Amino acid sequence: MIVSLVGVVDIGQLIAKLERTLKKLESAIASAQGRLNNEGYVKKAPPEVVETARAELEESLKQQEILKARLAQLQGK
Repeated sequence: MIVSLVGVVDIGQLIAKLERTLKKLESAIASAQGRLNNEGYVKKAPPEVVETARAELEESLKQQEILKARLAQLQGK
């Protein structure tokens, strides 16, 4: 079921908000990837910390895909 948001929500503001959220998320993804690609970090950090970082990265990547899809829909792509 698709509900039209025309006239109810300012699509421009919604797109801007999603873009800001995506930018923050991409920054967090880059940071997590940097840590996990650092051999010293992975070797020295407790295994549970590394596993948590990997799980958070995986979740962030999923959220990134969802946000990109929503943006594409709103932008008519």
